[in-house]
Amino acid sequence: MKNNSTKNIQEEIRQFKLYKIQTTEAKLRNYQEAFNTIKQNIVIKFTKNVSSNILIIIFTIICILLFLISLYFLFPTYLIQLMQENDVYYVKKNELIQVIQIIGITLIAFAILFAIIASLLKKNIRKRNVIYQLSQLIGEVIQDTHENVKEDKKKYEYFVDSIAETEHKNTNNL
Repeated sequence: MKNNSTKNIQEEIRQFKLYKIQTTEAKLRNYQEAFNTIKQNIVIKFTKNVSSNILIIIFTIICILLFLISLYFLFPTYLIQLMQENDVYYVKKNELIQVIQIIGITLIAFAILFAIIASLLKKNIRKRNVIYQLSQLIGEVIQDTHENVKEDKKKYEYFVDSIAETEHKNTNNL
């Protein structure tokens, strides 16, 4: 009776160890899939960040220029004086002022648009950096998990061998 319960306990332990190894291998496959999905090379990350930073600078300069030009259009008195000095004729002063102010407002809208695009590019760079760090971390987790699976398999083999050896000794003793 004692021998039978010992065999049952050993079998349960063996099954548990085998289940643990299989579960870890399944997790390792999931980690590998995630790693392959988000894996980034440092060179690609660097070139994407540099090109995005260049675009951010360009969009910021365009935004500032459009904003400054729009201020010039929003206060058209200097522009109208300049037109009068150069003998440029216009139909009605009020209509001209309205057109110039509409152009100024449109330029401010474009300046805001370029500022939003620059901000989105900046967020994109941050997210790309986080994804790169995650890919590095998942790579390390995969390596560690792979080593743990190897160790667990060795321990499992030793355990199974020791059970077989114990059974063999018990059979020889009987």
